[in-house]
Amino acid sequence: MISAIKSRKLKLDFFGKETGIMMVFLGLVLVVFLLTDVLKFNNMSGQWIFFTSSNALNVLVQISVNAIIAFGMTYAIITNGIDLSVGSQVALYGVVSAMLLELGMNPVLIIFLVLIVGGVVGSGNGLIIAKVKIPPFVMTMASMTILRGVSMLLVAGK
Repeated sequence: MISAIKSRKLKLDFFGKETGIMMVFLGLVLVVFLLTDVLKFNNMSGQWIFFTSSNALNVLVQISVNAIIAFGMTYAIITNGIDLSVGSQVALYGVVSAMLLELGMNPVLIIFLVLIVGGVVGSGNGLIIAKVKIPPFVMTMASMTILRGVSMLLVAGK
């Protein structure tokens, strides 16, 4: 009788785990909204400060690079791998792009060159991981260090 009572669990999870997490997230968004806009609504113009179209565009521009990286990292993680070198790759390609722009090169050509170099670096990482059987964590950490060093050399440590 006691074991039957112990095996019967009282289930209070009405919406499921994922829905509960989403509700907590939306609650936090609401709190942030209230703390940013409502508290600042009493400014001199009497208009909203945070939720404006110009601020939304500014936020989207600022997160665009991270969103592009996140899409690629999602693919790497889904395939049971990881790439630690993406930050160093972004830094190196930014440095190279700035140097080529400074030389007066066509920006469209620079974009294509950086994409090709990125593909070569990524393919090199993948080839070494697949053929030499080095774990992705170790290989991408090594390429992270190498790419960061190359970036520092190009900008003379500044």
